[in-house]
Amino acid sequence: RSPWCNFVVPFYWSVLVSKHELTALMGLKGPVLFVDKACIHQEDEFLKKAGIQALPAFVGISRRMIAVISTRYFQQLWTMFELCTFLAVHPTCRLHVQPTFLTAFAIQG
Repeated sequence: RSPWCNFVVPFYWSVLVSKHELTALMGLKGPVLFVDKACIHQEDEFLKKAGIQALPAFVGISRRMIAVISTRYFQQLWTMFELCTFLAVHPTCRLHVQPTFLTAFAIQG
């Protein structure tokens, strides 16, 4: 294994994880992305509840919402709460609904 791996891999991940904080320290602003599936704990019920309770704050400062939906999307109460909260404070033109089977094409294209 190359000795560069001992430096490059940790450096890459530290920059990736702290990019938002670094750009803020330099006075730069860029887009912020909130991915609820990644930002709300999916296993620990206490942490999940805290994340769901914070949804109105995240949704309130959002400019747009992309809902990647599947048949399961409308069966989960917290995803409906997120969607309804967004539509309560934003016009519908700021909501983009994307079926899961088209998402890979949208991201690549």
